Amino acid sequence: MNEDSQLKGLLSEWRVEPAPEAGFQRAVWARIAADSRPRGFATALREWLLVSLPRPLYASALVTLFALSGLIAADLNAARLHRSEQVRQERRYIASIDPVAMMDQASNQGQ
Repeated sequence: MNEDSQLKGLLSEWRVEPAPEAGFQRAVWARIAADSRPRGFATALREWLLVSLPRPLYASALVTLFALSGLIAADLNAARLHRSEQVRQERRYIASIDPVAMMDQASNQGQ
C-alpha cells in the first residue's frame, strides 16, 4: 500500500467546524428552562405513558402485574361462588332431613 504523506498530512489537519445557527444559545437555554420547570401530574403521566412504559422492562412488569391481578381476582371470585354454592347445598340438605320443614312442605302442597 502506497501512502501519500502529503494527503495524510492534509487529512489529519482537516477539521469541520460549522458555525452555530443564529439564536442557538437562546434555544438551548429555553429548553433547559423548560425542562427545569416543575411538571404537573398530567404531564408526568403523559411522559411516563409515552416514554417509560414502552420500554421492555416496564411493559413486561406491567403485563405481569395485570396478569397476576386478574388471576387473584378470578380466584377470589371462584372461592366466593364456591362458598355460596356450598351454603345453598347445605341448606337444601338440612331442609330435606328436617321433619318440620317436610311437614310445612307437605301442607303447602296440599293447599
